[in-house]
Amino acid sequence: MNADSLPAKNSWRIIAALAMVVLFTIVPALVHGYYSNRWGAPADLSAAAERLASFPKTIGKWNYVSDLRELPPAVCEELGLAGYISRDYQNHATGETVSVLLMVGQPGKLLRHEPDVCYANRDNKQEGEAFETKVTPEDANKFRTLRYTSPSATGEKFTVTYGMKAEGSNWDVPYWRRFEFTGGSHLFKLQVLSTAPSASFERSVKTSKAFLSDFLPTFNQWLEGEQPKAAANPTSHS
Repeated sequence: MNADSLPAKNSWRIIAALAMVVLFTIVPALVHGYYSNRWGAPADLSAAAERLASFPKTIGKWNYVSDLRELPPAVCEELGLAGYISRDYQNHATGETVSVLLMVGQPGKLLRHEPDVCYANRDNKQEGEAFETKVTPEDANKFRTLRYTSPSATGEKFTVTYGMKAEGSNWDVPYWRRFEFTGGSHLFKLQVLSTAPSASFERSVKTSKAFLSDFLPTFNQWLEGEQPKAAANPTSHS
Protein backbone atom coordinates (compact mmCIF):
# COMPACT_ATOMS: atom_id res chain seq x y z
CA MET A 1 0.00 0.00 0.00
CA ASN A 2 1.23 3.46 -0.90
CA ALA A 3 1.85 5.42 2.31
CA ASP A 4 0.91 8.63 0.49
CA SER A 5 -2.66 7.33 0.05
CA LEU A 6 -3.28 6.91 3.79
CA PRO A 7 -3.99 10.61 4.55
CA ALA A 8 -6.42 10.75 1.64
CA LYS A 9 -8.27 7.65 2.84
CA ASN A 10 -8.41 9.01 6.37
CA SER A 11 -9.82 12.31 5.03
CA TRP A 12 -12.61 10.47 3.23
CA ARG A 13 -13.40 8.51 6.38
CA ILE A 14 -13.67 11.75 8.36
CA ILE A 15 -15.94 13.27 5.71
CA ALA A 16 -18.11 10.15 5.69
CA ALA A 17 -18.35 10.20 9.49
CA LEU A 18 -19.35 13.88 9.49
CA ALA A 19 -21.97 13.18 6.83
CA MET A 20 -23.46 10.46 9.01
CA VAL A 21 -23.57 12.86 11.96
CA VAL A 22 -25.45 15.41 9.85
CA LEU A 23 -27.84 12.76 8.50
CA PHE A 24 -28.76 11.21 11.83
CA THR A 25 -28.61 14.18 14.20
CA ILE A 26 -28.79 17.58 12.55
CA VAL A 27 -31.37 16.75 9.86
CA PRO A 28 -33.87 15.15 12.31
CA ALA A 29 -33.38 18.12 14.64
CA LEU A 30 -34.19 20.53 11.80
CA VAL A 31 -37.27 18.52 10.81
CA HIS A 32 -38.49 18.42 14.41
CA GLY A 33 -37.86 22.15 14.77
CA TYR A 34 -39.92 22.78 11.65
CA TYR A 35 -42.87 20.73 12.85
CA SER A 36 -42.77 22.14 16.38
CA ASN A 37 -42.48 25.78 15.23
CA ARG A 38 -39.23 26.11 17.18
CA TRP A 39 -38.24 29.10 15.04
CA GLY A 40 -41.72 30.59 14.84
CA ALA A 41 -44.73 29.72 12.72
CA PRO A 42 -44.43 30.13 8.92
CA ALA A 43 -46.00 33.32 7.58
CA ASP A 44 -48.73 31.40 5.70
CA LEU A 45 -49.66 29.50 8.85
CA SER A 46 -49.82 32.64 10.98
CA ALA A 47 -51.99 34.38 8.38
CA ALA A 48 -54.37 31.40 8.17
CA ALA A 49 -54.67 31.26 11.96
CA GLU A 50 -55.46 34.98 12.19
CA ARG A 51 -58.09 34.75 9.45
CA LEU A 52 -59.75 31.72 11.05
CA ALA A 53 -61.21 33.92 13.78
CA SER A 54 -63.32 35.62 11.09
CA PHE A 55 -64.65 32.40 9.57
CA PRO A 56 -68.28 32.97 8.46
CA LYS A 57 -71.03 32.58 11.02
CA THR A 58 -73.48 31.83 8.24
CA ILE A 59 -72.72 28.75 6.14
CA GLY A 60 -75.40 28.30 3.52
CA LYS A 61 -78.52 27.24 5.43
CA TRP A 62 -76.59 26.96 8.71
CA ASN A 63 -76.42 29.76 11.28
CA TYR A 64 -73.98 30.23 14.12
CA VAL A 65 -75.49 29.37 17.51
CA SER A 66 -72.66 29.66 20.02
CA ASP A 67 -68.99 29.02 20.68
CA LEU A 68 -68.20 25.74 22.40
CA ARG A 69 -65.84 25.18 25.30
CA GLU A 70 -62.30 26.37 24.59
CA LEU A 71 -59.66 23.71 24.09
CA PRO A 72 -57.20 23.54 27.03
CA PRO A 73 -53.78 25.05 26.27
CA ALA A 74 -52.17 21.64 26.81
CA VAL A 75 -54.39 20.15 24.08
CA CYS A 76 -53.56 22.99 21.68
CA GLU A 77 -49.87 22.38 22.34
CA GLU A 78 -50.25 18.64 21.86
CA LEU A 79 -52.05 19.12 18.55
CA GLY A 80 -49.67 21.86 17.41
CA LEU A 81 -52.55 24.25 16.74
CA ALA A 82 -51.95 27.75 15.44
CA GLY A 83 -55.66 28.53 15.59
CA TYR A 84 -59.11 26.98 15.69
CA ILE A 85 -62.85 27.65 15.92
CA SER A 86 -65.25 25.46 17.91
CA ARG A 87 -68.90 26.29 17.27
CA ASP A 88 -72.45 25.01 17.07
CA TYR A 89 -74.30 25.68 13.82
CA GLN A 90 -78.03 25.17 13.27
CA ASN A 91 -79.90 24.59 10.02
CA HIS A 92 -82.54 27.32 9.86
CA ALA A 93 -84.81 25.13 7.75
CA THR A 94 -84.71 21.86 9.72
CA GLY A 95 -83.55 22.94 13.18
CA GLU A 96 -80.77 20.31 13.13
CA THR A 97 -77.54 21.23 14.92
CA VAL A 98 -73.91 20.21 14.39
CA SER A 99 -70.82 20.92 16.47
CA VAL A 100 -67.90 22.03 14.32
CA LEU A 101 -64.19 22.06 15.17
CA LEU A 102 -62.04 23.62 12.45
CA MET A 103 -58.33 23.67 13.21
CA VAL A 104 -55.18 24.87 11.46
CA GLY A 105 -51.59 23.92 12.25
CA GLN A 106 -48.42 22.56 10.72
CA PRO A 107 -48.45 18.95 9.50
CA GLY A 108 -46.90 16.74 12.11
CA LYS A 109 -48.62 16.92 15.46
CA LEU A 110 -52.00 17.58 13.85
CA LEU A 111 -51.66 14.43 11.71
CA ARG A 112 -50.67 12.20 14.60
CA HIS A 113 -53.83 12.73 16.66
CA GLU A 114 -56.83 11.00 15.12
CA PRO A 115 -60.41 11.51 16.36
CA ASP A 116 -60.80 7.79 17.13
CA VAL A 117 -58.03 8.06 19.73
CA CYS A 118 -59.40 11.30 21.15
CA TYR A 119 -62.96 10.07 21.59
CA ALA A 120 -61.90 6.65 22.86
CA ASN A 121 -59.92 8.40 25.61
CA ARG A 122 -63.21 9.88 26.81
CA ASP A 123 -64.67 6.37 27.27
CA ASN A 124 -66.95 6.63 24.25
CA LYS A 125 -67.69 3.27 22.65
CA GLN A 126 -66.95 3.11 18.92
CA GLU A 127 -69.66 1.34 16.97
CA GLY A 128 -68.25 -0.49 13.95
CA GLU A 129 -65.45 0.64 11.68
CA ALA A 130 -64.85 4.11 10.27
CA PHE A 131 -66.19 4.56 6.74
CA GLU A 132 -65.68 6.97 3.86
CA THR A 133 -68.16 9.83 3.55
CA LYS A 134 -68.69 12.05 0.49
CA VAL A 135 -71.33 14.70 -0.12
CA THR A 136 -72.04 13.15 -3.52
CA PRO A 137 -70.56 10.03 -5.16
CA GLU A 138 -68.77 12.24 -7.69
CA ASP A 139 -67.27 14.64 -5.15
CA ALA A 140 -63.46 14.66 -5.01
CA ASN A 141 -63.55 15.62 -1.32
CA LYS A 142 -63.48 12.58 0.96
CA PHE A 143 -64.10 12.41 4.70
CA ARG A 144 -64.30 9.59 7.24
CA THR A 145 -67.08 8.99 9.74
CA LEU A 146 -66.93 7.35 13.17
CA ARG A 147 -69.99 6.20 15.16
CA TYR A 148 -70.07 6.37 18.95
CA THR A 149 -72.17 5.68 22.01
CA SER A 150 -71.37 7.99 24.92
CA PRO A 151 -70.69 6.61 28.43
CA SER A 152 -73.50 8.75 29.89
CA ALA A 153 -76.54 7.20 31.55
CA THR A 154 -78.62 8.00 28.48
CA GLY A 155 -76.12 6.30 26.14
CA GLU A 156 -76.37 9.13 23.60
CA LYS A 157 -75.26 8.15 20.10
CA PHE A 158 -73.40 10.47 17.75
CA THR A 159 -71.16 10.53 14.71
CA VAL A 160 -67.91 12.37 14.03
CA THR A 161 -67.05 13.12 10.41
CA TYR A 162 -63.56 14.44 9.77
CA GLY A 163 -61.10 15.33 7.04
CA MET A 164 -57.88 17.23 6.35
CA LYS A 165 -56.84 19.71 3.69
CA ALA A 166 -53.40 20.99 2.72
CA GLU A 167 -52.57 23.76 0.27
CA GLY A 168 -53.87 22.89 -3.18
CA SER A 169 -55.42 19.59 -2.09
CA ASN A 170 -58.97 18.33 -1.62
CA TRP A 171 -60.31 17.31 1.76
CA ASP A 172 -59.21 13.76 2.44
CA VAL A 173 -58.01 11.25 5.04
CA PRO A 174 -55.41 9.35 2.98
CA TYR A 175 -53.86 6.19 4.39
CA TRP A 176 -50.34 7.56 3.88
CA ARG A 177 -51.26 11.03 5.13
CA ARG A 178 -47.82 11.79 6.54
CA PHE A 179 -46.45 11.49 3.02
CA GLU A 180 -49.42 13.22 1.39
CA PHE A 181 -49.37 16.28 3.64
CA THR A 182 -45.71 16.61 4.61
CA GLY A 183 -43.95 19.70 3.32
CA GLY A 184 -46.81 22.20 3.33
CA SER A 185 -46.77 25.28 5.51
CA HIS A 186 -50.11 24.47 7.13
CA LEU A 187 -52.90 21.94 7.34
CA PHE A 188 -56.62 22.39 8.01
CA LYS A 189 -58.49 19.71 9.94
CA LEU A 190 -62.28 19.59 10.24
CA GLN A 191 -64.44 17.59 12.66
CA VAL A 192 -68.24 17.65 12.48
CA LEU A 193 -70.15 16.05 15.36
CA SER A 194 -73.82 15.24 14.89
CA THR A 195 -76.05 13.66 17.55
CA ALA A 196 -78.05 10.67 16.35
CA PRO A 197 -81.75 11.31 17.11
CA SER A 198 -83.61 8.16 18.17
CA ALA A 199 -80.22 6.37 18.00
CA SER A 200 -80.30 6.61 14.20
CA PHE A 201 -76.75 6.84 12.88
CA GLU A 202 -78.12 7.08 9.35
CA ARG A 203 -79.94 10.31 10.17
CA SER A 204 -76.83 11.68 11.90
CA VAL A 205 -74.64 10.99 8.86
CA LYS A 206 -77.24 12.63 6.62
CA THR A 207 -77.16 15.74 8.79
CA SER A 208 -73.35 15.93 8.62
CA LYS A 209 -73.40 15.52 4.84
CA ALA A 210 -76.00 18.29 4.57
CA PHE A 211 -73.69 20.56 6.56
CA LEU A 212 -70.66 19.62 4.44
CA SER A 213 -72.55 20.39 1.24
CA ASP A 214 -72.81 24.02 2.41
CA PHE A 215 -69.46 24.12 4.22
CA LEU A 216 -67.28 23.14 1.24
CA PRO A 217 -68.18 26.05 -1.10
CA THR A 218 -68.21 28.46 1.85
CA PHE A 219 -64.75 27.34 2.93
CA ASN A 220 -63.38 27.67 -0.62
CA GLN A 221 -64.77 31.19 -0.97
CA TRP A 222 -63.39 32.17 2.42
CA LEU A 223 -60.01 30.68 1.55
CA GLU A 224 -59.89 32.76 -1.65
CA GLY A 225 -60.79 35.91 0.27
CA GLU A 226 -64.29 36.12 -1.17
CA GLN A 227 -67.41 36.94 0.82
CA PRO A 228 -69.47 33.73 1.10
CA LYS A 229 -73.11 34.04 0.10
CA ALA A 230 -75.75 33.06 2.62
CA ALA A 231 -78.80 31.03 1.68
CA ALA A 232 -82.28 32.48 2.10
CA ASN A 233 -83.18 32.44 5.76
CA PRO A 234 -86.93 32.32 6.28
CA THR A 235 -86.58 31.50 9.96
CA SER A 236 -83.61 32.72 11.96
CA HIS A 237 -82.30 30.82 14.98
CA SER A 238 -79.34 33.09 15.65
